[in-house]
Amino acid sequence: MATAPPIPVALLRQQDYDPAALRRAVDRLFSALPPLPLAGEAVLVKPNLVSRTNAALSCTRPEVVRAVCEHLLDHGARPFVADSPAFGSAERVAAAAGYPEALRGLGLRVASLKRPVALNLAPLSPDGAGGVRIGVSRTALEADRIVSLAKVKAHGQFRATASTKNLFGCVCGCRKALAHMRLGDREGCMEAMILALREALPPALGLADGIEAMHRGGPI
Repeated sequence: MATAPPIPVALLRQQDYDPAALRRAVDRLFSALPPLPLAGEAVLVKPNLVSRTNAALSCTRPEVVRAVCEHLLDHGARPFVADSPAFGSAERVAAAAGYPEALRGLGLRVASLKRPVALNLAPLSPDGAGGVRIGVSRTALEADRIVSLAKVKAHGQFRATASTKNLFGCVCGCRKALAHMRLGDREGCMEAMILALREALPPALGLADGIEAMHRGGPI
């Protein structure tokens, strides 16, 4: 049986959202991973912009997004910040969460992931049945790399989410809610779909914001 390659993981204790401390923390985390060829890359910085409801707690904190964007810019990358909430636009959710103020001076703004491309993600069950066709943003697919900035949180369907689930936001709009409804009661299928989506996307790494986790009532 083939052995999967090891996945590098770095953990760092960070007590608060102080911008200078966050920037040092982000630099340390990136330096702990194998070197990335960031220069010249178009990097999708993908926060969790889930909803304007309770945005300050349910979304990835904007200070974390700024620290990551600063790191990418300093290493010659071309970052852009985008997500696709199930309902509403990323721009409006980001505004409610304080992103415009946090990103000021970087020449960056938040955009919605649009231009859906229908992808066949299969199989989703051990017997090879039950694949799904779902619309994934062409903008995400065309990025050179994705940095997933998840919010560590409780989740009504997944119990808890900490990184990879955030890539589901590359699926455009309400298609995510429909997938939760169609696959949520089929054991293992929703999880398998997200892993299949991960394989279809450009190379991705995850940085999870667990400084202030959502410990109940998630994801919103």
